[in-house]
Amino acid sequence: MDTGFTGHLTLPTTTVEALELPIVGSAESILADGRLVLEDVCLAWVLWHGGERPVRGLVADATPLLGMALLRGSEIRIEAIEGGEVEIRPVAEV
Repeated sequence: MDTGFTGHLTLPTTTVEALELPIVGSAESILADGRLVLEDVCLAWVLWHGGERPVRGLVADATPLLGMALLRGSEIRIEAIEGGEVEIRPVAEV
């Protein structure tokens, strides 16, 4: 499903609290159904393409999402079946 999420990452409140991620601000978001919401923004470190990378994550009580800001520069392969594999790797630079 394409949610149209252009940020880096969303994480549920329970995950943010369990990992003790710092809240660094807030941001307005427009949800897929058109609602405007104000969400906390946390700072997280992710392992991405072989290294650690700091990203800002929206704290949203929903399924975690990877957004286009994080996926930019990646190639994605998806097995579109229940339980199918998802592979994300960096695009080889020419």
